[in-house]
Amino acid sequence: EGTNTDFKFNRNLVQFTSRKSIALRPSAIIEDCVITSKGSDAVDVLDGSSAVTGSTLDLNANGTNYAYGIFEVGTADISIDSLTGMPSQFEKVIIRPSIGRTITVTSYASSFVSADGQIVDNGVGAGIYELIGANGDYVVLSKRVVNGFNVYYAEQFIIPI
Repeated sequence: EGTNTDFKFNRNLVQFTSRKSIALRPSAIIEDCVITSKGSDAVDVLDGSSAVTGSTLDLNANGTNYAYGIFEVGTADISIDSLTGMPSQFEKVIIRPSIGRTITVTSYASSFVSADGQIVDNGVGAGIYELIGANGDYVVLSKRVVNGFNVYYAEQFIIPI
């Protein structure tokens, strides 16, 4: 039985007011993490070869995500322009490539949004950017509604080398 009330994460101890359980995948790095409604710094490592279909990254590629706020993509370089499987309980998540990998993100300006799940930027950037794992680059994604579509707003953090 999953839960979203009456429990507390205390470092890597899960405390419930009554007997309940929460499903976590073995790939989660839970030690010393913080998990709140605002987000989580628990890491889920996704296989870039199997987590991407076309140019859509599936954050549920390892199974339903309850505790993950950081998604690290490894095994293969990927190119994405949309997402599925965003954890519904968090306001924001981080996507980053593992060291030695690159994620190419295509984002849309608000006026070009045409479907749910698309990645939207502020319209100022080039719309295509690379996240390089060795540099520590990442993107923060938050949920938004644009032109009636449920999309993900991207704030990219490209670390200068």
